[in-house]
Amino acid sequence: MRKGKTLVKYLWMTVGIYLSLIMPAYCFSSAKVFYRQSVALASGEEGGSVSYDGWFLNREEIQKVEEALGTQELRITSSMEEWLPEGGVVYQVNGVYGKWEKRQSQITEGRDFTWAELEEGERICLISRELQKELGKEIGDQVEVRGVGFQVIGITSNVFQSAMMEIPYLMMGKVYPNYRLQNNIRYGRTGNQESSFLIERLLLGLPEVDQVLWIRTGIENKGEDIRFLTMMIGARGMAGGFLMLCCVLNLFLLAKGNLQEKRVDYAVKRAIGIPVGKLCRELFRENVLPVILAAGCLMGSFSFVMRCLGLQKEVRFDLMVIGSIAAVALGISLVLSWLLARYLMKERIVELLQGERR
Repeated sequence: MRKGKTLVKYLWMTVGIYLSLIMPAYCFSSAKVFYRQSVALASGEEGGSVSYDGWFLNREEIQKVEEALGTQELRITSSMEEWLPEGGVVYQVNGVYGKWEKRQSQITEGRDFTWAELEEGERICLISRELQKELGKEIGDQVEVRGVGFQVIGITSNVFQSAMMEIPYLMMGKVYPNYRLQNNIRYGRTGNQESSFLIERLLLGLPEVDQVLWIRTGIENKGEDIRFLTMMIGARGMAGGFLMLCCVLNLFLLAKGNLQEKRVDYAVKRAIGIPVGKLCRELFRENVLPVILAAGCLMGSFSFVMRCLGLQKEVRFDLMVIGSIAAVALGISLVLSWLLARYLMKERIVELLQGERR
């Protein structure tokens, strides 16, 4: 009976500590994702960007844009959401063109597109690790999107851990021949002060373009985006710090409650002359086990919980962040155990026993 109560107590403490740890883990992990984006943005090429609504550009029209701007540092993207009927999983198909911008997703297996393959619009693709798990495909296998087959040449891992597929931009018109979508064009340094107005006039003269949605220079892009990312980093960091303080309070209350239950046992040990160091180690063993269990559960279930809550696009599992939070929790348990041991050594034995009767 007593073992059962002890087990229930440890389980309750573990759940409480787990909830106290997962919230700051989310905030700090999300802040780190935004920080990585801000670093990548700050180190990127200066230039500009334009977004239009309409059909997809073909190779000849892309060449016209490059000739008008006097640069081949173009990055053209367009996206469409698809879903797998058997699992109901939503994934994103991204058409990509360009070679000047650093890749946001990392190649973990296989290889990246070559410039020639993007120019020719080959039927090849990259799929994310998350989409690979859903499809059960390997490098060299075929993946179909609306009846068009693509050969998998690489597996990627992206910051947001989202299911996605990348294909050459020139294949988007063949996969979605009857769709007008938003197309985003980014360009590097051109040496032309009127590059943004030049590309707007050019695009409006193409039959594929319905309307130009917006145009921004590289300085505007960076200024607005970096301000937004900095604000998000600050908000997530402040929320994480506040929740970490709540975690410290929760650990203190749990340790104090555990002490109240065993006042008589500790009073007897005081009476027989237990050293403060031994008492501190005993308290630490009592308090650290739930913290270890909660930290292990956090590391094992963090990604799953984020996916269940629909937060996988803004946060990722970061061992350094989560490990640091677990280490802080263990350090706090050690400090609390030492403080409680000092309190027990200073408290009179009679008062400990009287406190138990009350």
